[in-house]
Amino acid sequence: METPYYSPNELDFLTQQGISVLSPLHTLIHKEVPLKQIEKGVILHPFCQISGKETYLYSDAEIGVSGPVTLENAVIGSKAKIGTLGP
Repeated sequence: METPYYSPNELDFLTQQGISVLSPLHTLIHKEVPLKQIEKGVILHPFCQISGKETYLYSDAEIGVSGPVTLENAVIGSKAKIGTLGP
């Protein structure tokens, strides 16, 4: 049965584009998210779940800094930190 999420091997494409997927086994990106909408310099921490064809992660954003994060059709600006526990 095919999964609706990119496999860890498919996420290798992101690392080749300068995106850090710190734990591909623990990162879920739905196949409806075009990988080209995740820009260079983005850091994805473990236990992120990203979905929605309108999702854009701009350069140097950091997702899931202090714990799990779920994004759906989200636009995350350059250098934003999502999932922090404070300043």
